[in-house]
Amino acid sequence: MREQPVFLALATAALAVGGCSIAGTWKTVKVDPEDAGQDNPFRMVTFTNEGEYSGTYQSGNELRTVIGKYTWEYKWDGMKLTVIPGEGERRTYAGYVNLFTKQLILSHQVDDQKITTTLEKQADMP
Repeated sequence: MREQPVFLALATAALAVGGCSIAGTWKTVKVDPEDAGQDNPFRMVTFTNEGEYSGTYQSGNELRTVIGKYTWEYKWDGMKLTVIPGEGERRTYAGYVNLFTKQLILSHQVDDQKITTTLEKQADMP
């Protein structure tokens, strides 16, 4: 019976991993804190297997489109998403994928405030 808790712990860890692919389309469903909307990285974003992305984000009252390259890799302090837009500055987010809920959780610091964005995986088109 001692093996069961170890198995459950390993199974749970496998369901909330950071290392799996983020390729696909993701939609923002939550930003914490709620008033950090304009510091939200994306409204909707699509990551390709080739390391490219395209997405929309809010800038003031305007919805803008951005395209660029990205990396999703393990660093000493966890998974990191780095987006390199065609125009603009490179940004890095701490992140992980929850396979149970099909959510990508990203967080970053703006001034002294931690902002966490939850994105849900959208159904793949056939």
